[in-house]
Amino acid sequence: ERCFLEFNDNPKRFQSLYELIFEKQKEIYKIAANSPATIVWCPDNITGPVTPPTFFKEFCLPFYNEMADLLHEKDKVLAVHMDGQLRSLVDLIAQTRIDVIEAFTPPPMADLSIKEAKASWKDKIIWCNFPEVLIGACDAERIENYMIKLLKTIAPGDNFLLGCTENFPLDGWEVGFKVLANVLDKYGEYPVHL
Repeated sequence: ERCFLEFNDNPKRFQSLYELIFEKQKEIYKIAANSPATIVWCPDNITGPVTPPTFFKEFCLPFYNEMADLLHEKDKVLAVHMDGQLRSLVDLIAQTRIDVIEAFTPPPMADLSIKEAKASWKDKIIWCNFPEVLIGACDAERIENYMIKLLKTIAPGDNFLLGCTENFPLDGWEVGFKVLANVLDKYGEYPVHL
C-alpha cells in the first residue's frame, strides 16, 4: 500500500528509490551470476491486484529482463516467484526473459489456468504449485481427480514441474500428500501419458 501511495504522491522520490534499489539488486545478481549456482531465485511474489499491468510494464519488466540477461551471459537460469492472480499480467510475463515461473498456482486459488499459462509462456518453465486449498478442504477422491486432470493438461510434461511451494494446512497432509504421491507414482513419469 505504501509503495503505491509514494508512487502517486511522490513520483520523483519513488523513481529515485526504484533506481537505487535496481542498482543494489544488480550488484547482488552480478554476485549470483559469478557464483557456482545454476539457478537464481527471485522471491518477488507477483500478483496482479498488487502489481497492476502498468506498474509491471514500467518497473518489473525492465528489471527482470536486465537481470535475466546478466544471468544468461553466465549460463544461469532465472526463476521468479509468481503464485498470485496472473491473468492481468499473462502477456507481460510472456515478454520477460525469465526462464522459470516458480510457484505458479492454478485455479481454484488463482485466476489463470495451466492451459492458458502454457499457451502464453511457451519458452518458459512453469513450476506449478499444487493449490493448497484443495489439501485442506477436499477429500481424497477430489484431490485425485484434480491431480489426474492436471496431469492430462500438462502432458507430456515438457517445461513443467509440479511442487508444493506454499503453506499447506497440517490437517490435510496425511490424506492430501498421500494421494498426490500415489497419483504421481502411477501417472507422473515423463513423458506423461494419460
